[in-house]
Amino acid sequence: MEDYEVYNKVDPLHRWVMYKPLLSEALHYRSGPAGMPVPEPGKYIVRPAVNLYGMGAGARIMHLETGFEVPPGYFWQEVFEGRHVSVDYNYGDAVYAVEGIKEGLRFRKWVPYEDGLFILPDWLSHIIKQYECTNVEFIGGNIIEVHFRGNPDPKAPVEVIWEDEFIPAFEDCDTWINTPRVGFKKIK
Repeated sequence: MEDYEVYNKVDPLHRWVMYKPLLSEALHYRSGPAGMPVPEPGKYIVRPAVNLYGMGAGARIMHLETGFEVPPGYFWQEVFEGRHVSVDYNYGDAVYAVEGIKEGLRFRKWVPYEDGLFILPDWLSHIIKQYECTNVEFIGGNIIEVHFRGNPDPKAPVEVIWEDEFIPAFEDCDTWINTPRVGFKKIK
């Protein structure tokens, strides 16, 4: 299930958490919409304000001098370092967690994450307790996205699996699709 498939099923009073600039402000991150100057020149992540397509479409790390370099419909936010962890919740209870290992902004693989879960703000816990499935993504322990669906990545049909490691097979990269890996099998 993707964000665009669940959008109209989410209470309109809760949809605001899908709008990344509003979520960022609620979490007190250094961020702002296109046209809002950055507090100081530096490296920021620039992303669409809302992206129902998923896959980090349109996201990029940029060096911003003023913030006016950000296109309309996008926003800038401080860059977080650390582990990228995706946690699925069932009515507010954590049920599944994986760490995404990246090359740049693209995931190379996912591995089970068992190093403890992250504390959610009370207001977010209250919201996600009302939904059968919610996914929260963290970088370095900082919430970066909330989805009202599960994490589809390690369960997608175009993957290979080996023991507890999930490796994506991106259609625009033949690394995993056309090059067989010993000990791996394709999941249907």
